[in-house]
Amino acid sequence: MKNLKINLLIIFIVLMGLSINAQEKGDIIILDVPVSVSNVQSLLPENNKTTNANFLQSGIKFKVISKSDDVVRLQALNFDKVKKRKKGEIDLSEIYNNKIYTISRIDFEGNARKVEPKSKFSIGLLTLPFKTHPQNNFSFDSEYNLNSTINWSFLYYNDVSINWQIGAGIGTVGLDTSNSKGLKNSEAQDVSTITFLSGLMLQYHKIQAGIYIGVDHINNQTHYQWENNGKMWLGFGIGYNLYNLSLAKKTNKQKYKYNQ
Repeated sequence: MKNLKINLLIIFIVLMGLSINAQEKGDIIILDVPVSVSNVQSLLPENNKTTNANFLQSGIKFKVISKSDDVVRLQALNFDKVKKRKKGEIDLSEIYNNKIYTISRIDFEGNARKVEPKSKFSIGLLTLPFKTHPQNNFSFDSEYNLNSTINWSFLYYNDVSINWQIGAGIGTVGLDTSNSKGLKNSEAQDVSTITFLSGLMLQYHKIQAGIYIGVDHINNQTHYQWENNGKMWLGFGIGYNLYNLSLAKKTNKQKYKYNQ
């Protein structure tokens, strides 16, 4: 048990160290000076012709789509379309919306500044299909459980994020004479549990998988004497789009206007 806790702590520290130097896609940046464009990719059908920019303007929010050794691909956060254009006013939605602009990595590194980091925290619901207790020769429990969790994304690499989660929840556990001393031979019943848990979860796009440790407590343990009450368990869970409720305020529209 002690060695397990030490190993988990070492893994956590190593991952934290990697996160400091990780290159992140999805960051929101602005450019301090105009930067020349080497390529434009339109996300609209070819018949929807719009104006392309030869230089990306400073002060506009872009999302980092990808990075390579030589180039960086950027997509502007959407601009609201100008309904009544004044004299000399440019509709930036026609220039930037639904387009991916490519600039040099050198220009990006020298002029880009992160303004809206990825949301680090989110909340969600988690259910674990099974739990195992290593103290009892890895016996399994597969009863109902539902847990609310706080999710902290601390490492991004390509499209994968590594997340640390803590949470609590409720569930049930089946008691009988094989796991409880307070029951008579003819008795067997489900009792409510309260759970406290923590774990690491990997997310790829909207698919998540995680490994968790925790403890369960039942009511009236004095009577039932459940052998696993308060003892550590290990669990594994998978999900789809479980953690999508951000605790950070997001900005999806730009109100920026530019006059020549």
